[in-house]
Amino acid sequence: MVFVTGSDETADVSVTIFPNQFRQISEWLATDQVIVVRGKVEQQRGLQIVADQVSLADQIPVKPVADQHTTPTLPAGARWFIRVDQQHTDRAIAQQLAQFLTAHRGPVPVIVYQPQTDEKRILPKTQWLQADAQLKVTLEALMGTGNAIFKNG
Repeated sequence: MVFVTGSDETADVSVTIFPNQFRQISEWLATDQVIVVRGKVEQQRGLQIVADQVSLADQIPVKPVADQHTTPTLPAGARWFIRVDQQHTDRAIAQQLAQFLTAHRGPVPVIVYQPQTDEKRILPKTQWLQADAQLKVTLEALMGTGNAIFKNG
């Protein structure tokens, strides 16, 4: 068996790859690649994935979207806006933000804006926040003054 550590901006995950699977991927598997792992998730000793399939992300066919300009529809009402400026892009802050969002989960959509790339994205419902304007104080302590805005309707 081979043990690989994968990561994204929120956490690390241990991936167990069995010998037959590893023989198939060993020629191309390297550091700093984007891969897709399919398998069984286990949480007995921390987050782990026992891989059934490992693929390079750019090798997976992408289904065309009918209209590339459509934006997901959000329910009417309150919104949270979080700006991730250059001073707050490191992984530790992303992990703290993810933990905060999980701890204060609610029905209000969260929209993240990254000014350095002009990227705006709506977080999944599992990371939406409560409609509590007092959360702004903690968010600003984490993300910087002026980088968290709650709009109520």
